Amino acid sequence: MQAFKERKRRQKAARAAEAERSDDSKHSNPNGKSNKSMWQKALTRGGQFDKETFEELPVVVHWARQALAILIGLACGVAGVEGVLGFGLFFGINLMLVRAYCQSFLDVELEDFPGIMYKEGMMPAFGLFVATWTIAYTLSL
Repeated sequence: MQAFKERKRRQKAARAAEAERSDDSKHSNPNGKSNKSMWQKALTRGGQFDKETFEELPVVVHWARQALAILIGLACGVAGVEGVLGFGLFFGINLMLVRAYCQSFLDVELEDFPGIMYKEGMMPAFGLFVATWTIAYTLSL
């Protein structure tokens, strides 16, 4: 099983390196590093990034969580959700969407970013969710 995972990881790394080389013809500097911005990488589908090619992924995940917190808070407030159900919806939706974004959209090796699915930006997002939820709930009465 480990050999299979390692082979799959090397294949992804080779594809990512090839994609990076083809992109570098448009976005490169004298050092050979990519000049693509953090947000260009964040919006590149199937980029197959790892820790070396996308060091800014934790920052992107942090801000994605903040945006999701606002959207989920507005939805829960307008829908009149109360109590533990709202908290469960926030954590469930937030964790599922961020994981789907990283695994399916970006094709990131999650082993290179331990704990990013659970820690990065979660508590600030939770605070923002509660504030947005409270305001939207109060205004929608």
